[in-house]
Amino acid sequence: MALFDRDYMRSNAPEKKSFLDDGNNMLYLLIAVNAILYLLNIKLPLVSSNINLLAMIGSIFSHFNFGHLFFNMFSLYIFGSLIARRAGAWKFLGLYLVSGIIGNLIFMAFFR
Repeated sequence: MALFDRDYMRSNAPEKKSFLDDGNNMLYLLIAVNAILYLLNIKLPLVSSNINLLAMIGSIFSHFNFGHLFFNMFSLYIFGSLIARRAGAWKFLGLYLVSGIIGNLIFMAFFR
């Protein structure tokens, strides 16, 4: 009997359903979306003095210059790879968006 034929060695984890079910794939997708939007120079709505959810989400993906983009994506890669693997793809995406919205609210509270 081989080692992995034993009941206690079998994985009971459910099989992955799609590409985005893996937390690291979501991480790579977020980095790619940020980089593509920066390279295409797409102007997303930024945070204004009133609370606008679309503007808050848009500003999460907006970067001032290449250095800003690079260090944000480097930090996302370093810390996100630890979190995404444990939390899973969709929880990681939710954490990313909620963190960005909270960051925008703090910015609005102190700098507007």
